[in-house]
Parts: sequence; C-alpha cells; structure tokens
Amino acid sequence: MKVKICGLTRLEDAEAALDAGADYLGFVFHPPSPRFIEPARAGELINHLGTHGRLANGRARCVGLCVNLTPKQMNEAAVLSGIDLLQVYGNPDPEDLLALVPECFMAVRPRSRDEASELVGRYGTVSRGAGPGLLVDSYSRKAWGGTGEQADWSLVRTVAASVPRTMLAGGLAPDNVAQAVAQTDPWGVDVSSGVEAAPGLKDVDAVRAFVSQARQAVTNRTAMQA
Repeated sequence: MKVKICGLTRLEDAEAALDAGADYLGFVFHPPSPRFIEPARAGELINHLGTHGRLANGRARCVGLCVNLTPKQMNEAAVLSGIDLLQVYGNPDPEDLLALVPECFMAVRPRSRDEASELVGRYGTVSRGAGPGLLVDSYSRKAWGGTGEQADWSLVRTVAASVPRTMLAGGLAPDNVAQAVAQTDPWGVDVSSGVEAAPGLKDVDAVRAFVSQARQAVTNRTAMQA
C-alpha cells in the first residue's frame, strides 16, 4: 500500500510524513490553493530532506501538483523544485504530456462510470515509471483538490480494473481510510486536508494515524484472504 501525504508547506511536516512511512510527499504548485508553495521554496525543503533515509535510499519520492499548466511551465516547476514526479490536473492532450521531463501521472475526477471509462481511455497510459498510473479524486466545483469531499469509491474499481497502480484521493482521513482500502483495494491512497490542523499545516498525530490505518487495512485484508 503506497501512501502519499500532499499539501506540504513546512519542513517539519514533511519530516513527520517521512518518519511515519509515507512513500510520496506532495507539493501543490497551484496558486489558488491554500496549500500553495512556490516551486523554488519546495526545492529548498526537498534539499533539506535529502539526507532523510527514505528519500536518500529512494523509498520515498516527491510529487509536484500542477493544474492547467503548459508542459513548459510544468518542466520549469520541476527544475526549480527538484521533484521526482508531476501530478497533473486539467484536460491536457495526452501527447503534450510526452514533453514532460519528469515522470508524470494524471489526476482525474470522474462523476460517473461512463466518464471514468472515458478518462481511463484518454489518460490511462500516460504514466511513466513506477509511480501512480492514475489518481482518482473527488469532483468539486469549488477546487481541483484538497476540498475534503469524498470521492465516489465505486468508481475506483472501474479505473483500477484497467489501470495498474490506481491511487485513491478525496475526503480520506484516519477514520475512513481503512474502510476505503477495504472497499476499493487501491494501489495507494492520498491525503491532504484529512490530516491537517489548518490548511497547509499538518497534524503530526493524524499523519501517523493515517499511514498506520492504511497499512493495517492491507494486513487485515490479507489475513482474511489467507
């Protein structure tokens, strides 16, 4: 079970996420977000984190979240920040994503099975590398992500049936991630607002609990199948 802690803005929160066992650290390069961080500032944090065991040995990786940016803008953000992967929101031409230098994956927000299938057909093969194949997030008119609104878990299985390494986001928190894992069997889970004391400021105890609950859910499921 891969775990991503997103919306990081402080060094101590990123260190806490790594100490808790997170596999991915997420940095939001979308100015309207209350969790926005300048790519250069994210780069400073990542440089400070470079000696942490989970980053130094490649067990954890850094992700930059972009919304409706051109490939050139995303590549520039990647250089400034030093992230490993780009998480892309919007409606880009899949061929444009081939121009991205780092690995990338799409974040999709389906509202129905038909739309989920359509998005799988459009973006299900754009991921490069061993990161997420697709991320399924909740649809909201208010923001692209980090709203705390729960995704439609029934659509995750629709996506995962065709796309390996499907990650679930949207409204997850320590008190529901185990249920989400049990119902959807995702490759990974992503949390932002669900482990916060305030937007962009993580609650360390909640981060630890989220990672623990997600991993325990996999252990419980494996035991039941044995």
